[in-house]
Amino acid sequence: MATTYSELRAEITTYLSRGTDLDSLRDQFIDSAEAFFNRKLRVRQMEEEASLSTDENGDANLPSDFLAARSVRRVGSPNIELKPISMGGENRLSPYDTAGVPRWYSISGSTLRVTPIEQGTLTLTYYEAIPALSDDQTTNWLLTLAPDIYLFRCLSEAHIFDRDFDAALGFQQQADMRIAELEAMDDHARYHNAGIEYDGPVA
Repeated sequence: MATTYSELRAEITTYLSRGTDLDSLRDQFIDSAEAFFNRKLRVRQMEEEASLSTDENGDANLPSDFLAARSVRRVGSPNIELKPISMGGENRLSPYDTAGVPRWYSISGSTLRVTPIEQGTLTLTYYEAIPALSDDQTTNWLLTLAPDIYLFRCLSEAHIFDRDFDAALGFQQQADMRIAELEAMDDHARYHNAGIEYDGPVA
């Protein structure tokens, strides 16, 4: 199966058996598939770490490829993990922009804010967007690991465009089945050796 951008484009044409009339739209199908993957997938291959600097208002700019936070840690003493909170909850906890050691964070748009407010450094572990395929970005981790997911989702998008919704649904189901397998593999890799620890004595 295809493991590069050019090979994927060629496979889309081959599977559609439509000659060249959809060739100019192949990149649109790939873009739509990648938008779906970024909404759907949250696996360890998407995890990235970044250092953020909060300003005097407790605000920090999120990375441009940010999708969702996995953890936010304060760098310093104490080095603690912050808990997520809504903006409404943040306002109730710190209605007067109280300064201090932050315990919580909220996200609005492309900004992360800590509460209580502190100018300092955070370590953000987050899910990053899948690198979009192009002539310059000829492959990425998902196309290498699961080229069938890429192909079937692109074909679903192509048949949606062609208003063949039965075929689109069939390819969508094939992609979704393989995505579920990928997520199960991720869970197994993360947690299959995990145990339960008790803080105190047990009977």
